[in-house]
Amino acid sequence: MDSTISRVEKYIDRMHVMETEKRPFVDIYKRLAEWFLTRKQDFDNTLTPAAFFYSDIYDNTGEHAAMIASSAYLSMIWPEAARSIVLEPVEELRGAPGVDEYFKKITHRVQMAMDNPKAGLLTALQEHTLDGRVFGISGIAAFENDDEDDTSVPVIYDQWDIKTMLIDEDAKGFVDTVYIPRKFTIRQIVEEYGSNDGVHPEVRKKYNEGKRDEKITVLKVIEKRPKLERTEKGKFSKPIRALHIDVDNKFVMREGGYDEMPIFVVRSIKASNEKYGRSDAMVAYPDVISLNVSKESRIRAAEKQLDPPLLVLDDGRVGGAVIDTSAGGTTVINTSGRANGEKAISPLFTVGEMQSTEKLEQEWKESIMQAFHVDRLLDLNNGTQMTAYETSIRNRMRGEGLSSMFQRDMVEGYIPLTERTVSIMFRKGLLGRVQDGFISKVTTLWDKIMG
Repeated sequence: MDSTISRVEKYIDRMHVMETEKRPFVDIYKRLAEWFLTRKQDFDNTLTPAAFFYSDIYDNTGEHAAMIASSAYLSMIWPEAARSIVLEPVEELRGAPGVDEYFKKITHRVQMAMDNPKAGLLTALQEHTLDGRVFGISGIAAFENDDEDDTSVPVIYDQWDIKTMLIDEDAKGFVDTVYIPRKFTIRQIVEEYGSNDGVHPEVRKKYNEGKRDEKITVLKVIEKRPKLERTEKGKFSKPIRALHIDVDNKFVMREGGYDEMPIFVVRSIKASNEKYGRSDAMVAYPDVISLNVSKESRIRAAEKQLDPPLLVLDDGRVGGAVIDTSAGGTTVINTSGRANGEKAISPLFTVGEMQSTEKLEQEWKESIMQAFHVDRLLDLNNGTQMTAYETSIRNRMRGEGLSSMFQRDMVEGYIPLTERTVSIMFRKGLLGRVQDGFISKVTTLWDKIMG
């Protein structure tokens, strides 16, 4: 028992270290979410459902740019959904009888599994791509579907955001450790882990006492298992370890493993000495702030032009000391004793010209769009008539200019995600029975475009 607690304490201590490493980025991510993805702006507390904070935002160009860029980005890197990937055999099998036909068949089966609406891949990729543009980091996960009543969906996909994830890298710079600390109610914990002594006796006691809405922190750990520890058989010999820990009671509720890393964390841009990603939104942030300040000032100026402040002479007596400025309102004024013919009440104009601010705002908007590469992703600025060959050359040049954006996403996300899907389907017997290592690579449509 003591050794188990000591082991759990090591994980909890490591969680605190990882939280400390992430903390400098949290404030950055909160600011980015405030301007580019409002529904995820609170990184410290759980928002009230349906709570959105737009009270201090006067221009949504930043959020619109992020949405447009993520949509265009996904349409380029995943243009035909799962049909964008093709499985290819190793060199020794190429040209052998039946190989080409077999690989066409399994490629089709994998594509159908990934495109199944119940699998949730497209939804996960949409959220994953948007987080990548805003925060510069996001996770895409693939888990085996254990529902025996629905064999049509072998793999279930999900997106994990940086609000909940803590990460660590291996020596090569790839993410091999993901911690997810989250709070669950006692009712949720008992329903999920209640069988086979999966909950601490104290939790079971509170459940029986009716304290089912009380919350407990659960730490989910997914990490690479050292080779020296792969001595046991079954799930404890798998290369990826999975732990679910009751942090409050220092209790392991579930332990298992995976044959491959089930979650793939992609960083859009990354400094060599950092683990967490950087994003296009960080580049656009100064322009978004400037644009918002200018828009707020111009709105106030327009209000003054539409309903200007009033100038009232002090030698005229206003009826009831009230000036009725409503439409069709009447104000009675006693002008006795006035020495000249000046108006007793007149508008006080305090607003100058606003054309210069409009020009600046347009420049900021264009700069924000450029920070998200919207001009290159959409390529709508070319009005020149071209032949099909000229169009293909232009698209290739455009693709070469964008390839650096897609490379990390392909290496850290799409390719290992597809390989994980293929492996799960093989283990389920959905792709036949063959030896390991017969697939040389996953070819994507983007690889073909880039030659």
